Amino acid sequence: MSFNSVSTLAHLILKNKDDYSAQAFKSYEQQTLNFVRAHDRLVANSYKSFTNHKLWSVYKVLWLLGAYTEFVKLTSSRTRAKNRDDYYHEIKSLSLVGGGFDEYKILADKIDTLVEQLDVNNVAGVELAVTEITRLFLQLEWLPDAFSETLKGKAYLPKNKLNWKLLRRSDGFMGKGKFRQHFFNNKETIDLLINFMGEKINYSTLSLVRKKRDINY
Repeated sequence: MSFNSVSTLAHLILKNKDDYSAQAFKSYEQQTLNFVRAHDRLVANSYKSFTNHKLWSVYKVLWLLGAYTEFVKLTSSRTRAKNRDDYYHEIKSLSLVGGGFDEYKILADKIDTLVEQLDVNNVAGVELAVTEITRLFLQLEWLPDAFSETLKGKAYLPKNKLNWKLLRRSDGFMGKGKFRQHFFNNKETIDLLINFMGEKINYSTLSLVRKKRDINY
């Protein structure tokens, strides 16, 4: 959150030049307030969930899924952007978690509302909430396999993270439907891989050293 806030602020300062009026930074104010709101609710409900292992075991998936989708959006936006303005336009709707994906926002609101209304001392109530939260997750067609396994009790990631299944058109890393459109703009897997490889080369140690040397000369 801090890095994204500072990065966005630097971009606006460079873009607005000598205009430091409140209006020029209105969008920045809104974005940082979105960060705080999302973080505040997530942290508050996490602390509440800590009181019950079963409740935390399902609520933590919301935290992980939010971080995952935010990372995917930030990364895909960076590879698609033609320039700095494009990139910051792409990420202006982000709020720390969920990657600006409407379906995540709807899911998060349902789960957060359940936790906020829950009496954690009511054992039967907690059991019902855990069952309902699990159901909400498992009905998602865009939920990655790793998160489904976590809900089933798995407490670690698979050893082989570079699985060929991630590249499947229908249900791989890039997903389908609204998820694929929002995060990848319906790009083909090969196009995205080319973008990622280009970025990896561009920001490699060798490339950065060469750029630094050119600047010094």
